[in-house]
Amino acid sequence: MGTDEEPAFVPSLIGDKICGMALTSAVTAALLHRERTGEGQMVEVPMLETLAAFNSIEMFGGHAFVPPIGPSGYKRMKARRPVRTKDGWLTMLPYSGANWCAFFEAVGHPDCIEEFSVRDPVLRARNIDKIYDRMRDIAPSRTTAEWEELLLRIDVPHTSFTKLTEVAEQPHLKAVGLFEEVEHPTEGKIRQARPPARFSASPAGVRRLAPGLGEHTREVLREAGYAPAEIDSLIENKAVGAA
Repeated sequence: MGTDEEPAFVPSLIGDKICGMALTSAVTAALLHRERTGEGQMVEVPMLETLAAFNSIEMFGGHAFVPPIGPSGYKRMKARRPVRTKDGWLTMLPYSGANWCAFFEAVGHPDCIEEFSVRDPVLRARNIDKIYDRMRDIAPSRTTAEWEELLLRIDVPHTSFTKLTEVAEQPHLKAVGLFEEVEHPTEGKIRQARPPARFSASPAGVRRLAPGLGEHTREVLREAGYAPAEIDSLIENKAVGAA
């Protein structure tokens, strides 16, 4: 959440991060190709193309067909929004027909099950705006904590909103130890995330901190074939920076 009461999207460089992960996959594929064939190649991951492809399944909707068979966008995704509870905000995301039936039964509105045809995924999709409108009407009847207790009991996906300052204390993230505290040589104690992926045979971990500006200049230039005198000259003439 932001500093205001109303929830806001977490500020994050999503495009940069998505393209970084796409580049990792692309380079991995190129390395596999080289391993099998001995042939190297250039790898490009254009940001606009990567993001457009990444979002295309939600963007196109009925326009994925030629000619279009319906409006653009994914209607169910567009209908999803945070709901205001008695004392805050919550995301409630009943997903399956069983989820929706359990939700409307638990809140005392079993009539909505037949009214909105929630058991049928096709008919439910057609009624999704009305379904979420009804959810928003019902949401203020309970506090966020009361909703969380109820939704957990009936196994309906949900999540409360966490302030940016509270992310490190989020119960699941804290339980799995996602964030670690390390000593930085110039900045003191800092917090950073460990690799979230888990490997049964080769566990991942952060073995050293990100290098300082110019920390590895000499090492990189030596690997590139430069002689010590050439490296000294490049640094002296400010062609490269070195720590």
